[in-house]
Amino acid sequence: MSGYQASFTSTIKCVAYNGRGNPLSIYLPNPSNTFGLHSFEAMPAYYDYDQLRVSVVGFRSNMPVFIKHHVLDRSRQIFELNFEQIDKVTFTTSPIITISTKPLTFALINLNFIL
Repeated sequence: MSGYQASFTSTIKCVAYNGRGNPLSIYLPNPSNTFGLHSFEAMPAYYDYDQLRVSVVGFRSNMPVFIKHHVLDRSRQIFELNFEQIDKVTFTTSPIITISTKPLTFALINLNFIL
Protein backbone atom coordinates (compact mmCIF):
# COMPACT_ATOMS: atom_id res chain seq x y z
CA MET A 1 0.00 0.00 0.00
CA SER A 2 1.33 3.44 -0.86
CA GLY A 3 1.20 6.43 1.44
CA TYR A 4 -1.57 7.89 -0.73
CA GLN A 5 -3.72 4.82 -0.20
CA ALA A 6 -3.04 4.85 3.53
CA SER A 7 -3.89 8.57 3.79
CA PHE A 8 -7.25 8.13 2.00
CA THR A 9 -8.84 5.40 4.12
CA SER A 10 -12.44 5.63 5.28
CA THR A 11 -11.42 7.25 8.59
CA ILE A 12 -8.62 9.48 7.28
CA LYS A 13 -8.87 12.24 4.71
CA CYS A 14 -5.88 14.05 3.26
CA VAL A 15 -6.00 17.82 3.87
CA ALA A 16 -3.37 18.64 1.22
CA TYR A 17 -0.29 17.28 -0.47
CA ASN A 18 2.71 18.81 -2.19
CA GLY A 19 2.16 17.67 -5.77
CA ARG A 20 5.32 16.48 -7.54
CA GLY A 21 7.31 17.33 -4.41
CA ASN A 22 6.93 21.10 -4.82
CA PRO A 23 6.82 23.30 -1.71
CA LEU A 24 3.38 23.57 -0.12
CA SER A 25 2.33 26.97 1.23
CA ILE A 26 -0.65 28.05 3.29
CA TYR A 27 -1.15 31.78 3.80
CA LEU A 28 -3.63 34.51 4.59
CA PRO A 29 -4.18 36.99 1.75
CA ASN A 30 -4.22 39.93 4.16
CA PRO A 31 -0.80 40.02 5.92
CA SER A 32 -2.23 42.11 8.77
CA ASN A 33 -4.09 38.96 9.86
CA THR A 34 -2.17 36.11 11.48
CA PHE A 35 -2.76 32.53 12.58
CA GLY A 36 -1.14 29.99 14.83
CA LEU A 37 -0.10 26.53 13.65
CA HIS A 38 0.29 24.21 16.60
CA SER A 39 0.79 20.79 15.01
CA PHE A 40 0.36 18.71 11.88
CA GLU A 41 0.03 15.06 10.99
CA ALA A 42 1.68 13.75 7.83
CA MET A 43 3.12 10.74 6.02
CA PRO A 44 5.13 10.17 2.83
CA ALA A 45 3.06 9.59 -0.30
CA TYR A 46 5.47 6.96 -1.63
CA TYR A 47 6.91 4.16 0.44
CA ASP A 48 10.07 4.22 -1.69
CA TYR A 49 11.40 6.64 0.92
CA ASP A 50 11.98 5.10 4.35
CA GLN A 51 12.46 8.62 5.66
CA LEU A 52 11.63 12.00 4.18
CA ARG A 53 12.69 15.34 5.70
CA VAL A 54 10.05 18.07 5.88
CA SER A 55 11.20 21.59 6.66
CA VAL A 56 8.44 23.84 7.96
CA VAL A 57 8.95 27.62 7.92
CA GLY A 58 6.53 30.11 9.48
CA PHE A 59 6.60 33.64 8.07
CA ARG A 60 5.39 37.03 9.25
CA SER A 61 5.44 39.83 6.67
CA ASN A 62 7.63 37.68 4.36
CA MET A 63 10.27 37.21 7.06
CA PRO A 64 10.95 33.70 8.42
CA VAL A 65 10.25 33.69 12.17
CA PHE A 66 9.99 29.94 12.89
CA ILE A 67 11.84 27.00 11.35
CA LYS A 68 11.50 23.33 12.26
CA HIS A 69 12.71 20.18 10.53
CA HIS A 70 10.90 16.86 10.91
CA VAL A 71 11.48 13.38 9.54
CA LEU A 72 8.54 11.42 8.14
CA ASP A 73 8.67 7.66 8.02
CA ARG A 74 6.18 5.15 6.62
CA SER A 75 3.60 5.71 9.36
CA ARG A 76 1.33 8.61 10.22
CA GLN A 77 3.01 10.95 12.68
CA ILE A 78 2.02 14.05 14.62
CA PHE A 79 4.56 16.87 14.86
CA GLU A 80 4.44 19.81 17.26
CA LEU A 81 5.20 23.25 15.84
CA ASN A 82 3.75 25.92 18.15
CA PHE A 83 4.13 28.67 15.53
CA GLU A 84 2.26 31.81 16.67
CA GLN A 85 1.25 35.00 14.84
CA ILE A 86 2.33 33.93 11.35
CA ASP A 87 0.72 34.85 8.05
CA LYS A 88 2.29 32.09 5.92
CA VAL A 89 3.72 28.60 6.41
CA THR A 90 5.72 26.60 3.88
CA PHE A 91 6.41 22.85 3.89
CA THR A 92 9.44 21.77 1.81
CA THR A 93 10.67 18.19 1.39
CA SER A 94 14.13 16.75 0.89
CA PRO A 95 15.40 13.16 0.92
CA ILE A 96 17.52 11.82 3.74
CA ILE A 97 18.88 9.11 1.46
CA THR A 98 18.17 9.26 -2.28
CA ILE A 99 16.88 5.83 -3.22
CA SER A 100 14.07 6.64 -5.65
CA THR A 101 13.25 8.75 -8.66
CA LYS A 102 9.70 9.33 -7.39
CA PRO A 103 8.76 12.87 -6.30
CA LEU A 104 9.33 13.88 -2.68
CA THR A 105 5.60 14.05 -2.02
CA PHE A 106 3.87 13.84 1.34
CA ALA A 107 0.25 13.84 2.46
CA LEU A 108 -0.77 16.40 5.05
CA ILE A 109 -3.48 14.60 7.00
CA ASN A 110 -4.31 17.01 9.81
CA LEU A 111 -3.57 20.62 10.73
CA ASN A 112 -4.16 22.08 14.19
CA PHE A 113 -4.33 25.84 13.75
CA ILE A 114 -6.04 28.89 15.24
CA LEU A 115 -7.15 31.97 13.31
